[in-house]
Amino acid sequence: MEIGYCRKTGKVWSLTSWKDEEDPSVAVAVVKMDPKQPKELYLMRGSEMLWRTGVWHEGGFSSMSKTGVIDFIILSFYNTENETYFGSSPNESSVGFELENSKETAVKLNHKT
Repeated sequence: MEIGYCRKTGKVWSLTSWKDEEDPSVAVAVVKMDPKQPKELYLMRGSEMLWRTGVWHEGGFSSMSKTGVIDFIILSFYNTENETYFGSSPNESSVGFELENSKETAVKLNHKT
């Protein structure tokens, strides 16, 4: 999974929520990167920011512990001439993750080992 953007093409990579487990059509929540602040991820509902990670620094986000909320994946930051993005791979020792920001907006990711 990649969340970020390509300066060369203007393409943006984001993570968009489903309405629910039964209906995979696009819902309102999106996790994305802002090109003006590329070392941070935002959970958005339309133009409203619901949550943010804090700035990426030395292998982690400033608002989270290194073993905190995102320990289900191994996350890396990439910044090249053409692209800036966060890339991820599963952490094999983890079994699941759920972040519920409100009753209307939840991000739920599961990784089965």
